[in-house]
Amino acid sequence: MKKYLFLIFFVFLIGCRSEQVVSEKTIFVMDTFVNIKIYSDQEEKAVLNEIEELFAYYHQLTDRYESVDNMVNVYSINNMDEEYLIIDEELVSLINYGLDFYVKSEGLFDIGMGNLIDVWKKHIQEGEGLPKQEDLNQIEKSEIIIKDNKIYQGVNLDLGALAKGYALSKVEELLKEREIDQYIINAGGQVLVGERYRDVPYNIGVAHPFENENLIVLKAENINVSTSGSYERFFELDGEIYHHIIDPKTLYPAEYFASVTVVSEDSLLADVLTTTLFLMPIEEGKDFLTKYDAEALWYTFDQEKIKSAGFYKYE
Repeated sequence: MKKYLFLIFFVFLIGCRSEQVVSEKTIFVMDTFVNIKIYSDQEEKAVLNEIEELFAYYHQLTDRYESVDNMVNVYSINNMDEEYLIIDEELVSLINYGLDFYVKSEGLFDIGMGNLIDVWKKHIQEGEGLPKQEDLNQIEKSEIIIKDNKIYQGVNLDLGALAKGYALSKVEELLKEREIDQYIINAGGQVLVGERYRDVPYNIGVAHPFENENLIVLKAENINVSTSGSYERFFELDGEIYHHIIDPKTLYPAEYFASVTVVSEDSLLADVLTTTLFLMPIEEGKDFLTKYDAEALWYTFDQEKIKSAGFYKYE
């Protein structure tokens, strides 16, 4: 069903200070390659391993396709036989965040679309073509009931639009605890950078959706840059490209933009906003964005770049 563009962002590095040691590691997790670079006065192998363990843990916790020994994860929830399951506090927090954004986005950001996603996945994998509208209309929507640490039967969750941003926020917390403030984490469609390690901010190039070049180069530090795009994960059928972001109103992939990039200090918010804005017409999206401490760049199929009011500060 999915093809992957592994390098969504390119971070240009020029002139690292000679006394600094660069510790680097690349892992494959959450369906993407994650490159981690730490700039310090010593080698940071132990911290790299801790970061890898964090990503692996949150991948397992939010995995909807495989069970994990001694863990109640999203797969456990979606396949429970019991009336309810007692779940981890972090999973409670993630689900509640998603439910809160469902309300704020008037139903556009929906973590309860697992049944719909499964139908789309089956059609593509088995070569059945596009699902018919009447069949999609009959799909039962999950009713997510969560009280304290209990989640009740009858849900089919998908936390894919939250998981990577949440994991990055936890990695950022870890780095602060270890008193490491200069780093770059490139996680496919999302980049987290710390303080500058030279005299100028990081140059973060956002890949063009259709060309082998940068759409734009941003200058920033202590920031998260997140992109959702029709080129990031997609499938092709009869010469048409369909991406992975399903509009809960039409039940088909959204068609407003080729890509949406969000810049924010909050990794989880940036991750969620890219999906939400991808599902909104431009004026509605601009208005919605004003409620949050973030800026955005919309790129249309007509090759137009539309920027939020404060986006200029990153150019």
